[in-house]
Amino acid sequence: MDKAEKTAIVEQLRKKIGVILEPMLFEVERGAIKRFVEAVEDDNPLYWDDEYARKTRYGGVVAPPGFFGLPLGDVPGAEINPDMGILVAPLAQNLPGMADIMESAVGGTYEAEYYRCVRPGDVLLTYYELVDIVEKEGKLGPMVIFVFQQTFKNRINRLVGRVRATLITY
Repeated sequence: MDKAEKTAIVEQLRKKIGVILEPMLFEVERGAIKRFVEAVEDDNPLYWDDEYARKTRYGGVVAPPGFFGLPLGDVPGAEINPDMGILVAPLAQNLPGMADIMESAVGGTYEAEYYRCVRPGDVLLTYYELVDIVEKEGKLGPMVIFVFQQTFKNRINRLVGRVRATLITY
């Protein structure tokens, strides 16, 4: 993609700052929690041992910080890109031109805020918002930094967590 095409896409995406993308449901499933803690090598029994977890202040198994479940139902192309730390399909599907930009994107920062415990069986409503677009001159030349926020709420509309992630394109 040449610079003019990229500039045109970025200008179109600027119009989407503050727009909340179509919400999705995420399911917190016990097996997915187990796979997550195995992948990050966290052997805390609070995340998998019912007997142990019942005796804690949480009263049962909880998901570890950073795990808010996986998409519920069929989300074409839904995958969590480990290099970017976020689910990329909703961004590519709901922001015209974003799929083209993401071909050259790398993950930047990933920050999470936690407000309530997430437990097996929870279903969370989540939605993305494009928060900001920053253009800078980097060591490799011009770059564009996209800042996204993903919000998670439980069945009674209480805030569970918020993730803020950046994607950097050159």
